[in-house]
Amino acid sequence: MEMKNMPVCDLRAVKTVESASSIHLIENVALVVFPQDAPPKLKNALAAIPQKNVASTLWLHDTDRLQTENGFSHLNPGQLSKEYTTGCLVNGFAVAEAIPADYKVDLIINGMILLHENNKKESGLKINTINGLSAYADFDHCLTAGDTFQIDTEFLKYAKPKTAILAGDTIKIDKNVTSEMLAEKIAYLVAADTIICYQAASGFVRANSLCGDEIVVKEQ
Repeated sequence: MEMKNMPVCDLRAVKTVESASSIHLIENVALVVFPQDAPPKLKNALAAIPQKNVASTLWLHDTDRLQTENGFSHLNPGQLSKEYTTGCLVNGFAVAEAIPADYKVDLIINGMILLHENNKKESGLKINTINGLSAYADFDHCLTAGDTFQIDTEFLKYAKPKTAILAGDTIKIDKNVTSEMLAEKIAYLVAADTIICYQAASGFVRANSLCGDEIVVKEQ
């Protein structure tokens, strides 16, 4: 038997060495989950299964939860538990708020993620694998757009301080917006593709952004 072409291969359902031995190959899988509670002989049999094009592996208890997020994901304590570990596979674009130390999260991301800088300290968030780009920032609020996010002076008038902006494609910054104006309200900029700005805002953008393609600075 071969386990092929799937986002997650959860081997916690395999309970015997004989069943493990019947699996001859695991191929083209984003995440393979192994059973932390299994007896040593079963663990060895599962670990011995040949793997090809497997992005990540994770050991979880039977009571732990596994969740898969495709597209945009917003990780926060409200969707997690202190009672068990949450294995979280994100395929796409994500932002992670500060996760307190009494929560347990194993994170695997295939794409881009913005993490609150408090996750560098005492945090329940453990980064297992990042296949893509990541950044840390100090933000209190987060605004997102599936495609393009436009930042102009009218928006900045009402935006809250320390706001992170995330766009699934492009962030466009109006020519009347300066680095000083951005610094008053914006904590960080993340765009899956491109950030477009003018020279007046380019200093802030270059110092406080993450993008999948490039920062385009236009002339006035």
